[in-house]
Amino acid sequence: GIRTTRAVLPPEERSLGNSIFQSGTALGAVITPLTVLALLRSADPEEGFRHAVIAVTGGTYAAVSQAPADTWKYPFRVIGSLGVVWIVLWFATVPRRWLHTPQQTQLPTASPPPPFRLILADRRFWILLVLVVAINVAWHGYRAWLPLYLQEQRNYSEVGMSQLTTAYYLVADIGAWTLGGLTLLLCRWGMPVSQARIVALGLASIATLATLLIPWLPEGTPLLVGLLLVAFGAMGAFPTYFALSQDLSLQHQGKVSGFLGASAHVSLALIYPLEGWIIAWTDSYESVLAVIGLAPALAWLIVWWYWPREQRS
Repeated sequence: GIRTTRAVLPPEERSLGNSIFQSGTALGAVITPLTVLALLRSADPEEGFRHAVIAVTGGTYAAVSQAPADTWKYPFRVIGSLGVVWIVLWFATVPRRWLHTPQQTQLPTASPPPPFRLILADRRFWILLVLVVAINVAWHGYRAWLPLYLQEQRNYSEVGMSQLTTAYYLVADIGAWTLGGLTLLLCRWGMPVSQARIVALGLASIATLATLLIPWLPEGTPLLVGLLLVAFGAMGAFPTYFALSQDLSLQHQGKVSGFLGASAHVSLALIYPLEGWIIAWTDSYESVLAVIGLAPALAWLIVWWYWPREQRS
């Protein structure tokens, strides 16, 4: 997807193209839990009643209720089968000429691509490394801790938590589309592409700063609005990051995206235990949720200050 939007879209349209591509992640986060719940209920219609009785009587009822033992496998089988259907449709509908690699169509006289080590010597690469770690810390931090925070600390029911997180992921999509579209609009108004991207990234970071208010917002509409602002900004930063990374190299786009993405997730693997320790030590999720939302704003300051000036004209 990243290489495709880089190849087929002009620079001013890539943020919007990336936002459409990225929105599949958030839509999947909305649709998948609802699909799994529906599949579980179809496999075991008495599940809700049985869980209610177990909550009152304990495990005794569970041992004698003759409940199906493997209903949890059913959603995996259905969703996995849908994946196979998608593969078949892909090969049935994509024209064969699109499957040729660039090497098959490259002219014999074309010069070889520059070595990847030149990308590593580019200051923008290391700025993007900071940015991708920061936006992933904010996005995945809320993805991991928000459901637990709502239920354990804000006393939301499972249904209430599901409804709020559904709205959260929908607004995350809207944030990606809005800021991607804003980048295109600013370019149409005459702003240089890189400058428009940095402005959009700044707006995403400002929205994510609503995370500082979360501990003090009461349940209901105030908390909902605060969390939706965080969602808007946290996901809205990704299309701009992808667009900035696409300027480094077409030939090495896979290496660039892979290196940066892997670095971000290695960082998450190191950060999650620290976040868990802080939550256990303070007996609260709020300090972690408040701090992780600062990461995109700090990264934006680095982008704004250190991004090469010649790239903004």
